[in-house]
Amino acid sequence: MNSTFKITYTLDQDNAAKFALALAKLRLFRAPYILWSVLVFVWIAFMDAGDAYIDSIFLLISVLAPAFIVVVVAIPAAVYAVQRKQLLRLGQRLGTVTYEFHDKYLISRTEQSESKTNYSLFERYIPTKSGYLLQLTAAQIYFVPRTLMSEAIESHIKANIPRQAIAEKTRAKKPWVAALLNAVLFGSGYLYAGRKRVVGAIVLTADLMAATALASYGSFSFGDWREDACFLLLAVAFAIDGYNEAKPK
Repeated sequence: MNSTFKITYTLDQDNAAKFALALAKLRLFRAPYILWSVLVFVWIAFMDAGDAYIDSIFLLISVLAPAFIVVVVAIPAAVYAVQRKQLLRLGQRLGTVTYEFHDKYLISRTEQSESKTNYSLFERYIPTKSGYLLQLTAAQIYFVPRTLMSEAIESHIKANIPRQAIAEKTRAKKPWVAALLNAVLFGSGYLYAGRKRVVGAIVLTADLMAATALASYGSFSFGDWREDACFLLLAVAFAIDGYNEAKPK
């Protein structure tokens, strides 16, 4: 017996904001270990303030702190704002969106078009606090608001769409290699694992730029336990997150 579940909604202000936030988190930052460790690094650097460290503090305030703010706050906020604006425009054009979940396929219907997609073509589903993202391709993602989902629909999605992309399963990487790379050269483990590529590229670039700047100033060196501790915390944090990102899920 065929079972059909239906969801109807519009991309209004609320749903567009939820969809945009879910996409921003998916494509940018999901690394609490890293953010926590960077905050510890900044705190320890300020604890070391003194006449002998004036160059380091100047570098921290003029280069590293603004870069941290840009990476952690400005870029995600800009991506979210642009994505939300685009989704609102899309919602105005599409009008009401209806999803019909059948046994073997999903029907997506708007006021302008209708499409039928077999579940086998979906790469994965991504659960978020605001709803489920059903990823068909990297550029085509359906959003199912959690407020409209029943337990039956949630179970139906989990039973028919994989949690992990098939392409990711076929190119599984070794978690310990990703952890080692991330510990030695921050961000490189992400690039190896094929996860968080944007984060990996940004962190790796910032790491190399910071190392170059610090080497030029010649004011930040190993020997003090607090400086050694901050680098160890960063290395451990990146290693843990790199391992978690590379291991099968």
